[in-house]
Amino acid sequence: MQILDRLTTAVIAGMRVVRANQGRPTTTAVKQADGTQVTPTDKQSQAAMLEVLQGIPGTYIHAEESDRHTADAPVGILVDPMDGTRAFAIGLATSTVIAATYDHTVRQVSRCVIGEPATGRIWCARDGQPAQLLWHDFASGEHSHPTHIGGEWDDKRTSEVNDQLTVLVDVSHGFKRGGRQMLTDAQTAKLFASLNSEVKILMPGSNGLHQALAANGASSIAGSLTLAIGGPWDVCGALLVKQAGGFCRAFKRGFIGLTEHDPLDVLGYDVLVTGNSPAIVNYLAGKVRAV
Repeated sequence: MQILDRLTTAVIAGMRVVRANQGRPTTTAVKQADGTQVTPTDKQSQAAMLEVLQGIPGTYIHAEESDRHTADAPVGILVDPMDGTRAFAIGLATSTVIAATYDHTVRQVSRCVIGEPATGRIWCARDGQPAQLLWHDFASGEHSHPTHIGGEWDDKRTSEVNDQLTVLVDVSHGFKRGGRQMLTDAQTAKLFASLNSEVKILMPGSNGLHQALAANGASSIAGSLTLAIGGPWDVCGALLVKQAGGFCRAFKRGFIGLTEHDPLDVLGYDVLVTGNSPAIVNYLAGKVRAV
């Protein structure tokens, strides 16, 4: 079985766990590292995924709900068993399941699979190949033939901002990771105020879903902002966007502000901007840099 197929099988295993528990009451705990939440479903989904992913030659696994990992192989498998835990915990069905590979030789994410348990949609991409969408049927265990996504973008790209465009954003508050302050509450409020008069903001609650929808190329979705990166899995969808014909910019926060970074080097930055045209990506990046 090819690695992309293993990733897809693992994502489906995680999707089944999440789907079975969606809308049900759950307990939550708060992680000290970044203040995000974790539920028993996160851990159950991860266990199901790791059962599929263990033992792939030349790889190690870095999973969100594991205490530690050792990067002792050229390829890392990145696992988020439930992206959008806060949304899940309050009863929303917008969470996704993510598995990806990161190639240390070229320092880029090389494969990415994002699954949506509520619908059975699965987005897949690998370097050098068009991004694809398939639908999984949980009753039969079968899924549809993959179709390429982003193919209609040539007549949907947006060069000018207008108030009917939707920008998907992950947080409306400040965020710290490992003691490092990303955007503060005041900076995030300033960013929202700057965007509110020019575009529509939507917050479904899952970065994986944001990037997958941006990759789909819908005419009303201008792009997405990932401001609270809890781990590299939160931005692996950049590969989906790029392989669907979209555009990305990434930034690392330092003493001199934000510096440009390779969007596919998901281990090395703090903010991801995606868009359906260079003009939209530059517009959104400018808004982030201005705060």
